[in-house]
Amino acid sequence: IAVLFLAAACSSGLESGLANPFTHKTRMSFEATRDFGLDLSLDDDTRTNLGTDGAVLWSKDETITVFADNGTSSTFKCKSLSDDSRTAVFSGSAVISDSYYALSPAQSGASLDASSGLISAELPAVQTAVAGSFDPAASLAIACARDGELNFRNIGALVSFVVRNDDINSITLIAGPKDGTSSIAGPFLADYNNGEPEVVTDGGVNEITLQGGFSSGSRYYMVLMPGEYED
Repeated sequence: IAVLFLAAACSSGLESGLANPFTHKTRMSFEATRDFGLDLSLDDDTRTNLGTDGAVLWSKDETITVFADNGTSSTFKCKSLSDDSRTAVFSGSAVISDSYYALSPAQSGASLDASSGLISAELPAVQTAVAGSFDPAASLAIACARDGELNFRNIGALVSFVVRNDDINSITLIAGPKDGTSSIAGPFLADYNNGEPEVVTDGGVNEITLQGGFSSGSRYYMVLMPGEYED
């Protein structure tokens, strides 16, 4: 299975310019966009998070983790959505910083190493089946603020399939990376790398299970680490 690495873009910025100590959090907002950049050309009309052109759509209950450059993190909540759900405004409180990194969706265990700039998070090995889309909790993306704007790009990649039978409760993908060293899910470290992110798995597993009720004739997606795999 060949899957495509999806990168991100970054620069520094700040919406609230008040000077504060590094430990004091200030209210601020970021405008966020997100796009897979894939031409899916599918006929499904049941998507909740995935547009027909491959764009990832925001929902009103979204949260993201925002990291200041000293490593402190904050959870920001969606405040408003554009009419087409392609742009969202997230609000919360964070310390004043020269730059801000962000992870979508928010993960309580995610962190930013202030020295190396590496983001640590986890791609779920068990994902929830969503007809015509993916598990929102598994579709991880990173960004960096530019003048109050976050332009998210996915860390993972997609594998899609159509279910042709009824009474299916789970589907498991088992795949071994050709390099024999990385995993398809689990903990990872992400280096933003000046807008050309590099992701390295930190342990992990070589199988992903999609669980839930499946409908015959519907398309489903799994999110996995980018790479080239052998089934």
